[in-house]
Amino acid sequence: MIPIEPISISPDKKKQNNLIIIGLFFVITSILIFINADLYAKAANSLVPTFVRAATIFSLLFFGGITGYLFSLRNRKQAALTINRKGIVDHTNASSVGLIMWDDITAIESKTVLSSKSLLIYVKRPEKYLENTRIWKKIILKLNDRICKTPFSISLNHLEFDAGTTTALVKENYRKFKYIK
Repeated sequence: MIPIEPISISPDKKKQNNLIIIGLFFVITSILIFINADLYAKAANSLVPTFVRAATIFSLLFFGGITGYLFSLRNRKQAALTINRKGIVDHTNASSVGLIMWDDITAIESKTVLSSKSLLIYVKRPEKYLENTRIWKKIILKLNDRICKTPFSISLNHLEFDAGTTTALVKENYRKFKYIK
C-alpha cells in the first residue's frame, strides 16, 4: 500500500473576491435601474417601464443568485479539489459530483471549453454518478456531455494552482493509483 497525503487545492480567493465585486455591481445597477424605470418612458401610457422592471427583476435574481453562491463558496472551508488514493473529489463548480473513483476513470484530458480551461474526466459508467444527483445538476451534466463528450469536467480557472500544475498532479496520481486497490 502506497501512503499518500491527500492533495487539497483551494479556490483562488482573489478571483472569487473579484467576481463577488462584479456581481454586487450588477445587483446594485439592477436596483438603480428598477427604481428609475419611469425615466425610460417616452409617453405617459408607455409599457417601457414595465419591460425595464421585468428585465431588472430577472437581472437582480440572476446576479443576486450567483453572488450569493459565490459568498457561500467563499465561506466554505472545504477544498475545491482533493486528490487522494481513492480518486478525485471535485467541488470546483455547481455541477460537481464529488468523488470520482480512479477505477472508474478511463481517460483524463486537458482542454479549453468555451474559453475556460477544464480537465475532462472520462468514466466507464457515467450513469453511476448521475443517478444520485439532483435534477438541475443532471441537466447541467447532460449539457456538459453534449459539449465535451463527458459529463465530468473540472474547472481549472478559479483554483489556487495554475492549470498546468493541477493537470500534472491529477494525471500523475491517476497513473499512480489507477490499478491499486
